[in-house]
Amino acid sequence: MPRPDHNGMIDGYSSVQALRRLDGKASPRAKPPEESALDEGAAAPPKPAGFGHTALPTRHELICYSCGYAFVVTGRLDKVICPKCRTQLETGDKHIDGAWSGNLKTVGRVYINSGATVTSSSIVAMDIRVAGICRNTRLEPTRHLELDSGAQVEIDKLGKQRLVIIEDAKLTFDEPLRCRSLDIHGELQADARPSERAILHPTGMFRGTLHAPRLIVHEGAGLKAHLHIAPPKPNPVPETAPP
Repeated sequence: MPRPDHNGMIDGYSSVQALRRLDGKASPRAKPPEESALDEGAAAPPKPAGFGHTALPTRHELICYSCGYAFVVTGRLDKVICPKCRTQLETGDKHIDGAWSGNLKTVGRVYINSGATVTSSSIVAMDIRVAGICRNTRLEPTRHLELDSGAQVEIDKLGKQRLVIIEDAKLTFDEPLRCRSLDIHGELQADARPSERAILHPTGMFRGTLHAPRLIVHEGAGLKAHLHIAPPKPNPVPETAPP
């Protein structure tokens, strides 16, 4: 009740009693907007934006077919110029089917597909994969020469190649196979003589004879061969005549 000494004011006891009377008649607590919206089937409010993913430009590791310089290009390969020799380089992968003859250069990959026959040609690319026939053809990969089942190449011209027998390939060579390095992911039967090293990968199988300075065999690989693994003999230093 109002206090007589202060017109329009109430004492503490009266305040508490008034609040108790109002509490019994109070309306139910209003739901937050988020709960009300969910109850009514409305879409949930958007969440605050967090950290997104930014797509990085594609990196291309290239090797110039004119000077052998290795470099990286980021983004699209529309127009590529070697930063060392300033040669404008052809780009893109090429596929060869059927009978074909000609000259081809690219910093991409070249696929000589199964059933293709390449004659009297010159092919320069970063990687060359052969599943067809190559006759009187110069194959010059700046990185790897990859052989698939059905590949027929001039074996006496492979001495400087980094040779890869791809997974699921099955190949047999009757003549000695000389190359720079040999990576075996598929099955190979040969008298192999890499000048640097041979690697048998987990899916690889080698049969025959292997002469190499180094041999690496990964777990899971198969090996049934006569092995001759020894470092190359150092070249003798010529004696100089005394003055």
